[in-house]
Amino acid sequence: MFWKRRSAEQLWEDGVEALEACDWDEAEACGRKLEKLHFSGSFELAARAWIGRGDPERAVAVLERGIAVAPEMSRLHELLGSACSAAGRLEDALRAFDAAMQCQDVDTDSVQLSAAGVLLTHRQPKRALERVERVTGPASQPIATRLRLMGLLESGDFARCEALGNEALLKVDLSPLTPLQRSQVHSMVAWALHHQDKDRDRALKLAWEAIGIEHSNDPAAELIRILNGRRSTSTREFEIMIRADWHGEHSPDSTSSARVVGFISTYVVLADSPEEALEFIRPFEPPTARASVQIERSKDRGASPDEPKGVRSAPRGRTFIAVRKPS
Repeated sequence: MFWKRRSAEQLWEDGVEALEACDWDEAEACGRKLEKLHFSGSFELAARAWIGRGDPERAVAVLERGIAVAPEMSRLHELLGSACSAAGRLEDALRAFDAAMQCQDVDTDSVQLSAAGVLLTHRQPKRALERVERVTGPASQPIATRLRLMGLLESGDFARCEALGNEALLKVDLSPLTPLQRSQVHSMVAWALHHQDKDRDRALKLAWEAIGIEHSNDPAAELIRILNGRRSTSTREFEIMIRADWHGEHSPDSTSSARVVGFISTYVVLADSPEEALEFIRPFEPPTARASVQIERSKDRGASPDEPKGVRSAPRGRTFIAVRKPS
């Protein structure tokens, strides 16, 4: 029995690692092995793999089969809600979340936050805010705060969004959030200010702070373009691949036998020329890399006259260039 439990634990860890690496086949294979060991986590691995592949209906089928085997597992019901949402079935999703709430092992905050996120995805901010208000645990407050800000911004309650966001930036520990999520808190306060025609300088500062935390925050980039107000009848949209030196800050893998020396990223930029686009890109990259940023390749995607100029879309990650370290 001990061997069976240890084997299942290792398979689960392997499956989670595969999901994080977007290796959907390996994750599903781990799930199949776990199912043979009668571990209900097998259904979660398989379902998340199907969602990763972009087939939420297959994920729904897997989870429904899992719930038939282990109806008391709230996690399966919660995942079913997310899968139904991804398949465009909002009311089925909400029924799944409500079923999760009836399970004895339920993490009520987790389920309410998942339901709120789904409602925001389906552009129902007021219903989302009702769910967020049911979240009570201190550990859940950073995520709840972010979702509350999203709901207030989406519903047009800009004054409350600004007030809550200012309080969050001063008093809430946002460190449990991902960099993108922390960045979004800054940019949502910036947008709330902009929608009220208040304090342009602070809105711009907050938008740049958001980019400094996570440069792929496209709403922050959009607000920067709007507030900078640079327009031209000759503006075009360019896809720009840049190359730059890497100087070791936040090295992606310090244990590797290779030394990172540079990186490649691809941006979408509104500008009059690739050269102007490059100047808009520089502030989005780490300070130590900005001087070395150069165009690797550019593609003209067509005219965009009178659109606010600047970065439209920044990459979520970078492709690193490495050389082997001396032995």
